[in-house]
Amino acid sequence: MSETSVEDRWGPIGIPDEGAIKSLVKDWRQGRADRSFWSALSDSYVMVFSIAVLGAMIGSAIFDAQQQAAGCTTAGCLAARDLLPWAAAAALLTLTLVASRMFGPVLASSAEGFWLMESPMDRRRLLGGRFVVSVLL
Repeated sequence: MSETSVEDRWGPIGIPDEGAIKSLVKDWRQGRADRSFWSALSDSYVMVFSIAVLGAMIGSAIFDAQQQAAGCTTAGCLAARDLLPWAAAAALLTLTLVASRMFGPVLASSAEGFWLMESPMDRRRLLGGRFVVSVLL
Protein backbone atom coordinates (compact mmCIF):
# COMPACT_ATOMS: atom_id res chain seq x y z
CA MET A 1 0.00 0.00 0.00
CA SER A 2 1.48 3.31 -1.02
CA GLU A 3 1.59 6.09 1.46
CA THR A 4 0.04 9.37 0.28
CA SER A 5 0.77 12.70 1.81
CA VAL A 6 -1.87 15.05 3.15
CA GLU A 7 -1.29 17.45 0.28
CA ASP A 8 -1.73 14.68 -2.29
CA ARG A 9 -4.99 13.59 -0.75
CA TRP A 10 -6.61 16.91 0.21
CA GLY A 11 -4.74 19.50 -1.84
CA PRO A 12 -2.46 22.29 -0.67
CA ILE A 13 -2.82 22.99 3.03
CA GLY A 14 -4.33 26.36 3.87
CA ILE A 15 -6.18 26.87 0.59
CA PRO A 16 -9.88 26.07 1.05
CA ASP A 17 -12.04 24.83 -1.76
CA GLU A 18 -15.74 25.43 -2.28
CA GLY A 19 -16.82 21.93 -1.28
CA ALA A 20 -15.01 22.03 2.06
CA ILE A 21 -16.40 25.45 2.94
CA LYS A 22 -19.91 24.45 1.88
CA SER A 23 -19.80 21.33 4.07
CA LEU A 24 -18.45 23.34 7.02
CA VAL A 25 -21.23 25.91 6.67
CA LYS A 26 -23.82 23.13 6.38
CA ASP A 27 -22.48 21.45 9.53
CA TRP A 28 -22.44 24.76 11.39
CA ARG A 29 -26.03 25.57 10.41
CA GLN A 30 -27.41 22.39 11.98
CA GLY A 31 -29.32 23.66 15.02
CA ARG A 32 -28.07 27.24 14.73
CA ALA A 33 -30.67 29.16 12.77
CA ASP A 34 -29.79 32.85 12.63
CA ARG A 35 -33.43 33.85 12.38
CA SER A 36 -36.65 32.08 13.14
CA PHE A 37 -39.55 31.99 10.72
CA TRP A 38 -41.56 34.39 12.89
CA SER A 39 -38.65 36.81 13.09
CA ALA A 40 -38.35 36.87 9.30
CA LEU A 41 -42.13 37.24 8.94
CA SER A 42 -42.15 40.11 11.43
CA ASP A 43 -39.30 41.87 9.64
CA SER A 44 -41.00 41.48 6.27
CA TYR A 45 -44.28 42.84 7.70
CA VAL A 46 -42.50 45.90 9.08
CA MET A 47 -40.73 46.44 5.77
CA VAL A 48 -43.94 46.15 3.70
CA PHE A 49 -45.83 48.42 6.09
CA SER A 50 -43.00 50.99 6.05
CA ILE A 51 -42.89 50.97 2.25
CA ALA A 52 -46.68 51.45 2.12
CA VAL A 53 -46.56 54.38 4.55
CA LEU A 54 -43.62 56.00 2.74
CA GLY A 55 -45.36 55.47 -0.60
CA ALA A 56 -48.52 57.13 0.71
CA MET A 57 -46.52 60.07 2.06
CA ILE A 58 -44.58 60.53 -1.17
CA GLY A 59 -47.73 60.14 -3.26
CA SER A 60 -49.56 62.73 -1.17
CA ALA A 61 -46.66 65.17 -1.47
CA ILE A 62 -46.49 64.69 -5.24
CA PHE A 63 -50.26 65.08 -5.58
CA ASP A 64 -50.26 68.31 -3.54
CA ALA A 65 -47.29 69.66 -5.49
CA GLN A 66 -49.02 68.88 -8.79
CA GLN A 67 -52.19 70.70 -7.67
CA GLN A 68 -50.24 73.76 -6.59
CA ALA A 69 -48.08 73.73 -9.71
CA ALA A 70 -51.12 73.52 -11.98
CA GLY A 71 -52.32 76.92 -10.79
CA CYS A 72 -48.93 78.63 -10.99
CA THR A 73 -47.64 80.10 -14.25
CA THR A 74 -44.51 81.97 -13.14
CA ALA A 75 -41.02 80.93 -14.20
CA GLY A 76 -40.14 79.74 -10.68
CA CYS A 77 -43.11 77.38 -10.59
CA LEU A 78 -42.27 75.97 -14.00
CA ALA A 79 -38.67 75.31 -12.91
CA ALA A 80 -39.89 73.56 -9.76
CA ARG A 81 -42.29 71.47 -11.84
CA ASP A 82 -39.40 70.38 -14.06
CA LEU A 83 -37.28 69.38 -11.03
CA LEU A 84 -39.95 67.26 -9.35
CA PRO A 85 -39.38 64.10 -11.47
CA TRP A 86 -35.63 64.31 -10.82
CA ALA A 87 -36.22 64.54 -7.07
CA ALA A 88 -38.55 61.52 -7.24
CA ALA A 89 -35.93 59.56 -9.22
CA ALA A 90 -33.24 60.44 -6.65
CA ALA A 91 -35.53 59.30 -3.82
CA LEU A 92 -36.26 56.02 -5.63
CA LEU A 93 -32.54 55.42 -6.21
CA THR A 94 -31.83 56.07 -2.53
CA LEU A 95 -34.60 53.68 -1.49
CA THR A 96 -33.23 51.01 -3.84
CA LEU A 97 -29.70 51.36 -2.44
CA VAL A 98 -30.96 51.16 1.16
CA ALA A 99 -33.00 48.04 0.35
CA SER A 100 -30.08 46.36 -1.43
CA ARG A 101 -27.79 47.08 1.51
CA MET A 102 -30.37 45.60 3.86
CA PHE A 103 -30.32 42.27 2.03
CA GLY A 104 -26.52 42.09 1.94
CA PRO A 105 -24.20 40.25 -0.42
CA VAL A 106 -26.26 37.54 -2.08
CA LEU A 107 -28.41 37.07 1.02
CA ALA A 108 -25.68 35.55 3.18
CA SER A 109 -26.27 35.66 6.92
CA SER A 110 -23.81 37.48 9.15
CA ALA A 111 -22.15 34.28 10.33
CA GLU A 112 -21.87 32.94 6.80
CA GLY A 113 -20.69 36.32 5.61
CA PHE A 114 -17.81 36.13 8.08
CA TRP A 115 -16.83 32.65 6.87
CA LEU A 116 -17.43 33.11 3.19
CA MET A 117 -16.42 36.68 2.50
CA GLU A 118 -13.17 36.48 4.44
CA SER A 119 -11.91 33.21 2.96
CA PRO A 120 -9.31 33.44 0.17
CA MET A 121 -11.23 31.48 -2.46
CA ASP A 122 -13.41 31.96 -5.48
CA ARG A 123 -16.93 32.48 -4.13
CA ARG A 124 -18.74 32.45 -7.50
CA ARG A 125 -19.61 28.76 -7.44
CA LEU A 126 -20.44 28.80 -3.75
CA LEU A 127 -22.82 31.79 -3.81
CA GLY A 128 -24.00 31.49 -7.41
CA GLY A 129 -26.99 29.34 -6.52
CA ARG A 130 -28.20 31.82 -3.92
CA PHE A 131 -27.79 34.65 -6.39
CA VAL A 132 -29.87 32.87 -9.03
CA VAL A 133 -32.60 32.08 -6.50
CA SER A 134 -32.70 35.69 -5.26
CA VAL A 135 -32.89 37.05 -8.82
CA LEU A 136 -35.66 34.64 -9.81
CA LEU A 137 -37.73 35.40 -6.71
